[in-house]
Amino acid sequence: ASQTYTIGGLLGFQVGVGTIRPMQAGDPLVGICEESITSSHADYANTAAVNVTVLFRGDEVDCPVSSGTVALTQLGDEADVVNGGLSLTLTESNNDFRQVGLIGALTNRVLAVPMSTVVY
Repeated sequence: ASQTYTIGGLLGFQVGVGTIRPMQAGDPLVGICEESITSSHADYANTAAVNVTVLFRGDEVDCPVSSGTVALTQLGDEADVVNGGLSLTLTESNNDFRQVGLIGALTNRVLAVPMSTVVY
């Protein structure tokens, strides 16, 4: 319903509404979006299904970092999803993910596991 989706973006469950959306801080994680839907897409303004790779607790996700310093000293710390689900910020307020690996300080990416997933 008039929602933009990005390939590779994290999708969350909108509690109280029962729908999937680009992940917002505090949303339980559903998975990774596998298709792009923009305002010019035929499915933009309807409730058609979106292709998703479903993730479960313990699954590792390669995440870009938009704010914070990627470093080995951060391993084990929590990270928050940036609204829209396209990156993480290395703050610890919503604790959406736990950092479990360093992909690269130069590429600004971490390996993270979700702290909360939708129960299937």
